[in-house]
Amino acid sequence: PGIGRYTAGAIVSLAFNRPAPILEANTRRLFTRWLGVAGIKPFQKEELLWKFAEYLLPNREPGIINQALMDLGHDICLPRQPRCDACPIAKHCRSFQRGSPFNSVTHKTVATRLHEVAFLAEKNGRFLMVRHARGHRWGGLWDLPRAILAEDPSEIPSPAMLSPDLVDHAIRRTWPLRVKLLQHFLRLRYQVTRYRVVLDCYHARVHDFVKRFDTAIELFPPGIEESRWVPLEEAQRLPVPSSARRIFKVWQSRH
Repeated sequence: PGIGRYTAGAIVSLAFNRPAPILEANTRRLFTRWLGVAGIKPFQKEELLWKFAEYLLPNREPGIINQALMDLGHDICLPRQPRCDACPIAKHCRSFQRGSPFNSVTHKTVATRLHEVAFLAEKNGRFLMVRHARGHRWGGLWDLPRAILAEDPSEIPSPAMLSPDLVDHAIRRTWPLRVKLLQHFLRLRYQVTRYRVVLDCYHARVHDFVKRFDTAIELFPPGIEESRWVPLEEAQRLPVPSSARRIFKVWQSRH
């Protein structure tokens, strides 16, 4: 109870490397165009996409395949300007063959822009990871601590123009800890459910806590149920959202 089909698939596949389909915003768009099924009834399409996601998975390294499919949807099969010329499956894509990849996904709602900050909170060589509660976004998955800077802003400043005081205030408002922002090292853009997210990523050092964070569950932000301080290698083995996995990859490539 409380774990949806996507979350269950993500945990089984990404954490335990066992065959389990994952259908989220990026793979849903990718599979819809691949199969050319934008026009069928929503319920029928949803079941077809889940079956197709399951059909694609091999018995060996299914987690890697799922991650690759999500990355393909995120980086190549873009919502408004798909990069069909760089797509490795273009010759198999029915929408591409019909010459209609741009119109193969219907948009029923206008996505809300969300500006968030995520931070690699470090203390004594370990990093803070938190687990999302079931029934919330990314329920059951581990993640870096995040805070909302602005919801549906008219403008989002460049990373160089972001006010450190604004970021610090958002973190303190959300988390019962005090941090020192050391370095902005990445800005991600992605879409999840009805949100178009701009995520600014910082390396931060933790100074102190309002009270013992490890046990003060009542101080967790809504939707967070557990925390751990772990080495980076262990953090990378936890089941995490694809955005967190990309953050780890960039951080490790630079350090």
